[in-house]
Amino acid sequence: IEEVVPDDIGKEVYPDITHANHRYKPRLCVQRFRDGSSKVSFSQAEADSFSSVAKLIPLIVLAPDLPVLLDMSLSSRRQYLDWSVFHVKHDFHAAWKRYNFALKNRNKLIKISPIQHLELDYWDEMLSVEGERLSLMRQAVFSELIQSVQYLVEAFSEFSISEKSFNLHFNPGWDQVNWHLKGKTFQDYLISRRARDHKLGYTLCGPHKSEVVFRFNGEAAQDKLSRGQRKWLSFCLKCAQVKHLSDQYNKRCLILIDDFSSELDKGRQTRFLELLSALKAQVILTSIYKEDISFESNTLNSLLDTLEMFHVEHGKVA
Repeated sequence: IEEVVPDDIGKEVYPDITHANHRYKPRLCVQRFRDGSSKVSFSQAEADSFSSVAKLIPLIVLAPDLPVLLDMSLSSRRQYLDWSVFHVKHDFHAAWKRYNFALKNRNKLIKISPIQHLELDYWDEMLSVEGERLSLMRQAVFSELIQSVQYLVEAFSEFSISEKSFNLHFNPGWDQVNWHLKGKTFQDYLISRRARDHKLGYTLCGPHKSEVVFRFNGEAAQDKLSRGQRKWLSFCLKCAQVKHLSDQYNKRCLILIDDFSSELDKGRQTRFLELLSALKAQVILTSIYKEDISFESNTLNSLLDTLEMFHVEHGKVA
């Protein structure tokens, strides 16, 4: 790190940000130190966290070395939804931190024998309040997001959103529907599961186990689709997040795409560029060969006047 950061200094940048039709140019300073720590300042005041800066510019990254969304773990599929929730529900991040704080303390207590019911009551109540709040926010955003997913998947892929083809649903991480039908809360559920969790040594179910489930013809999509199909659907799913923020909240995203042509054939490259042109977003796209970025279709010809092309050679931008 000494070669990259010769001194404990920061790099200041001045991003040009348009938000809700209001354009401003904040002073953003990012510092990396030799011990590996970081600090970020925004408009000359130290930011309380990187998340406060991340809210400024919703960022989507698509790269060939990144895992395919449909193949990723439960936690990664949960993060797919949480990215959207984070950018539209202002109290989501705080609720998520409080939930994880309560979960950490409950998991410590649940290991102790005999079961500490009185102490667990306190953490179960906090876990329930924050957990119910997280689930409501996730479900609300998912119901909005799925509309954008449906539009892009049906417009730019060979699939349709239906029970007999590709579909997705939100799993809250616990038996929420049945317990709510009984007039019970997440706290009631946690109390009923204390003995099991004590035996396991951790809290088995809850919003920390929620996920977005992808299915094709009623089975797990990752088991039924080819890698090319999964890759293409993953692109559509990520771009649906951009469309959702734009259509529902008038928020613009920045999309970074590395090595554009590496895993898409010519047909899918053209379709993907058409997909990007339908989004209200700024796109930065890289490719090794200029010829790989084709604008042959009528849809894309209209974009040529809005594009800027940069050439990088020997580490210099021309």
